[in-house]
Amino acid sequence: VIVIGGGVAKAGGLLLEQARITMEALAMAQPLKGVRLAVSELGDFAGAVGMVARLTEAEQGRG
Repeated sequence: VIVIGGGVAKAGGLLLEQARITMEALAMAQPLKGVRLAVSELGDFAGAVGMVARLTEAEQGRG
């Protein structure tokens, strides 16, 4: 899953459709098969929440 979040997510469906078109043009078909694009439900806080999650994983030795 590729999550589009923060201020960029406000473009919604238009952005997702263009991202999907670009991915299909540039990516290899097999690895792309299971990839899904989604707009974050966290809105402007998506980046901050992701950063905290990543830092927590790194601190616990999982990253």
